[in-house]
Amino acid sequence: MDGYVTHTGTCSHPMVTAVTGPVTAVTRSPVRVTQDAAPRATRPIYAVLAQGDRRVDEGPTGAMTVVLVPVVARFVAGAVADMVGDLEVSRPRPRERVRLLASGRVRSPKDRGLGGRGVHCMVDETATAPRQVRFICFLCGASCGLCATVDGDRITKVVADRDHPATRGYSCTKGRSIPEVHHAPNRLDRPRLDGRDVEWPVLLDDLAGKLQSLKAEHGPDSIARFFGTGFFFINEAFGAATFFGALGTQQLYGAMTLDTAPFLRAAELVTGFARSTPVWAPDDPASTLAVIIGQNPSNSGGYSGTPSSNFTQRVRAFRQRGGEIWAIDPRATRTAGMVDRHLAPRPGSDVFIFGWLARELLRDGFDAHELEVACDPDDVEHLRAVVEAFDLELVTRRTGLAEHDLLDLLAAIRRHGRVSLLPGTGVSFSPTAVLTYWLIWAVGIITGSLDRSGGMRFLPESTTMMDGPRRTGHAPESGAFGPGPASRPELKGVFGERPAVALVDEIEAGNIRALMIMGANPVAAAPDPDRLLAALATLPVLAVFDIVEWELTRIATHVIPCTWLAERNDMRFLPQYGAERTYVTPAIVAPGADRRHGWQVLSELGARMGFDIFDVLPGVDAETATDEGLMRAIGRLTCDDADNVFAAGTDGVRVEFRYGWFHEQVLPDGRWRLAPRVLTDRIPGVLASEDTSGPRLVSGRTLASVNSSHYAVPLDEGPPPIRISADVARERAIETGDRVRVRTARGEVAGAVLVDPSMARETVWIAHGWHEQNVNRLTDPAPDPLTGQPSVTGVPVEVERLPS
Repeated sequence: MDGYVTHTGTCSHPMVTAVTGPVTAVTRSPVRVTQDAAPRATRPIYAVLAQGDRRVDEGPTGAMTVVLVPVVARFVAGAVADMVGDLEVSRPRPRERVRLLASGRVRSPKDRGLGGRGVHCMVDETATAPRQVRFICFLCGASCGLCATVDGDRITKVVADRDHPATRGYSCTKGRSIPEVHHAPNRLDRPRLDGRDVEWPVLLDDLAGKLQSLKAEHGPDSIARFFGTGFFFINEAFGAATFFGALGTQQLYGAMTLDTAPFLRAAELVTGFARSTPVWAPDDPASTLAVIIGQNPSNSGGYSGTPSSNFTQRVRAFRQRGGEIWAIDPRATRTAGMVDRHLAPRPGSDVFIFGWLARELLRDGFDAHELEVACDPDDVEHLRAVVEAFDLELVTRRTGLAEHDLLDLLAAIRRHGRVSLLPGTGVSFSPTAVLTYWLIWAVGIITGSLDRSGGMRFLPESTTMMDGPRRTGHAPESGAFGPGPASRPELKGVFGERPAVALVDEIEAGNIRALMIMGANPVAAAPDPDRLLAALATLPVLAVFDIVEWELTRIATHVIPCTWLAERNDMRFLPQYGAERTYVTPAIVAPGADRRHGWQVLSELGARMGFDIFDVLPGVDAETATDEGLMRAIGRLTCDDADNVFAAGTDGVRVEFRYGWFHEQVLPDGRWRLAPRVLTDRIPGVLASEDTSGPRLVSGRTLASVNSSHYAVPLDEGPPPIRISADVARERAIETGDRVRVRTARGEVAGAVLVDPSMARETVWIAHGWHEQNVNRLTDPAPDPLTGQPSVTGVPVEVERLPS
């Protein structure tokens, strides 16, 4: 019997039915059981368990030992045998002792329609041996291949998968902490309504009824959602999109307008599409220079456009073959310690560096063919004019960098000809974020470094994007905007969402009466956190979809205990953001306690409210859908290579591309919008901005955290220390271990301090995503009208030592 089988508790297991003649059966793991002798009631069966060409174990005389992964059973042919005992089994890895409980009996050939006697084995689930599960960790963009040890329903250990073709044995503390997080004492296990545990039908009936009533009385825009990275799984994200689409609300908020909106807006203005992401290609032999700006991929797993799979190893390999890497960051990060040169400018001053580079490269170092063929001549001349004021004296004064460092960087770009530019949140969080991103695009275009070998590549969402009809539907040259919130008419919708900073205004104005928070913590991510928390507590409906207890589950009207990474199947297909491989990953264990998948909850709510959120998926029945089946259906709808991806599993499939396709298929009329007037009009304001001295804020994160989710951090451990540069400490007589207060006109944050001599002068670093030491108390909620995003880096702050 060939095929894959699933073991579910005590059962008649088809794996261990003996028949005449050679037979092979296969479990989900690559283990084979073969039986060669024609069985008789009085004759022993000789069996061999093998993995590939390796013999693992042989049955003793008079018995057959069968090792099923993850099941161990022992039985004697021709007699009823009940036994309990220890059996030592040689396994591929590691050698282990397992407890077994098994019973066997002779079965009539008629039971199976077989020509000879059969043997049947009953296996007790409690006797299972620990099993290994290969999976992909999607806690950050690195998408590491890992291997979990599972004993029953417990994940006991997670280690790196050394055989994974992309990450090659790399893992970080986040992935390795999955057992602790999954089994944490503060996991949400049961649905909760108004502070009391209830059964699922009670919660779903109540929530659906209240949403229906609010929609009928106040319209669909009285219902809002806030979406975060904790819900960024294929089934959950798809279910949320279709649920709120069917609901008809435009009150859509999320982390996008607190993180990536400037990156998306700049891409849209230059190419016509927001999801245009140039990606570094360190494996391209012609690629010899990269500049990392305001990000620490060795910790973060990378920002959009940064190859994230085992970044450290790829940097080493790139440099070993002669590649050169620079880092621009106010702090000497782990990544900065791995590169050839590190420049530490004042926080928020990157716009001056790239304005100056554009100016100088337009004089000497430009790609004449790119500017002539792929740019409008008027744009080229307009760009020359607007960057002319970025002279070397201005840039050194505003950045604090030495002239020779800037000149060396310029010389490196001219020497290599093409360059890969990799900006991150240090750029995205700054007051001039969208301008800086645009100037980074401009430097890439000027040097012919985009969509060309030796520079950066673009990964298509499908093969038809490269070879099919030219793409249409470009955004207007001034950008695409949607309707904004009624309480903040000056703000517009961006990329399908409304600015997160407007959420508190809409609640206080009474426009939002129900909010569904999905895998996010707006209180730790948005400005005015204390005001927002107070507003949330007034909502008639506050439904929180999450995995652990935290400050919002304590005030929520409806608490939805969701499955987490270890309990979900997932598919990650994001080439438009620079992901080089597409993966599927299995659930490591079944959902525990009374948790449900987020998509299941949304589907049941939709059914109660009169719509099917999966009616766009052929063959999917919402009532009988499984997590894996739904993933496959969505995958086939969104990925034209889905079946190959499913077959490859956790090894993944590389996204195919060719240089030049983006020029041919995507750019409007084959040309870059090199100098969008909506951006160039801002340059005079930047040049005239006040050059204030004093400390400036950098908002960052640690290796153990992703936004407001903190892994491998004990529950009783607080946020990381506030880091200050040596000059800030010296001028205020502050030492490591002191407590300090960091203050702006908006608010203050206090905490323990660490003096960090590696940081640029006048720099204060605070980790974001923490409620008790919330960096957003310091920031101005006024967003950039082009992006809807506020600034949390480059903000002037005051620092004082607190009495001991």
